[in-house]
Amino acid sequence: MRKHILFCLTVFAFIQTYAQEYRDKDFIGSVNYISIPLVNVRFRYLFPYNGDSDKDWVLKNKIKKISYLRKGELEQTTQYLEDGNEAEITFKSGARFKASKDKDLLTGKSYQNDREISTKWQQFDPGGRLVEIREQYSESPEITVMKIYYSDGRVVKTESFLNNKIQQKYDVFYEKNLLTQYISTHLSANRKPGQTREFENIVYRYDQNNNCISIENKHSFGEITSSHYFKYDDKNNLIQENYILDVGPGTTKKEGTIQYTYDNLRRATKVVEVRDGKKSIAEIHYGENNKVKSITVTGDKDSYSSYFPIAFYFEKMKTVYDFKYDHKDNLIEYIAMTNGNLDNKAQYIIEYY
Repeated sequence: MRKHILFCLTVFAFIQTYAQEYRDKDFIGSVNYISIPLVNVRFRYLFPYNGDSDKDWVLKNKIKKISYLRKGELEQTTQYLEDGNEAEITFKSGARFKASKDKDLLTGKSYQNDREISTKWQQFDPGGRLVEIREQYSESPEITVMKIYYSDGRVVKTESFLNNKIQQKYDVFYEKNLLTQYISTHLSANRKPGQTREFENIVYRYDQNNNCISIENKHSFGEITSSHYFKYDDKNNLIQENYILDVGPGTTKKEGTIQYTYDNLRRATKVVEVRDGKKSIAEIHYGENNKVKSITVTGDKDSYSSYFPIAFYFEKMKTVYDFKYDHKDNLIEYIAMTNGNLDNKAQYIIEYY
């Protein structure tokens, strides 16, 4: 299961990376489903650095090192090579990742309290594109391999292998430079009689302005379906999303609606989500250079938000996020206060080349 999750995350990361037209915009959030930016915001970028940072952002900003502190305690330090790849990551828990590069081969080793856990090799082509990932755990003879294939500068297929035997493949389809379909096929998994080998099949549809109007997903070998439907205004701003998730045997269906409001600069200023009669509201305030200054999120008891970590909050809540940036407009601090109490204080000490 751990290896499968790794492969899936890698594939989705590729899909997002190749959404070329969105790379250089100042996003704060996006619809958080299958990595397609539908709103002129990407909230996940308000909470960066403590996970994998976007390589393009690291390279563009010439990031050398980021130290992440939570409530004043050092949680993680990440150092980067000048080409944007991670050179070393050190965690509070004692885990550590260290990488070295020799021409087009990046070799990384993971440690726990100085005990080697695994080795990962990443092979790049002469143009700098990642074409193969190999990984082996220190106490196992098994080697997992992912091969990545490109066409017209985009990832169109990946294949994963275990000991040279293919396990899964992922196919990505485009029409007129738009992502139209993603298929995950499991070639080694046990199936029920008559069950498809397609673990996931996602279809994207667009209007005449190339706005995505629906994302329909059949997953869990075709037994479960999830659907998102989107509406836009005459300026191509997303104003409403309706979703129906996890329809199928053994699941609990979830239905919701998200509405978006914008200011005269086409910046998202309010996001209202209603699921099962419970409402959450996010109000977004901007400061200098179009950077988000603060966000206030209020929610009913047991409300849900696709963007903010308020799921399973068992009382009526109000969270206020305040943000600070450095001289390059990169986030260096946010403070979250929930119902008047400190929920989190995150600080990012950024060093540049």
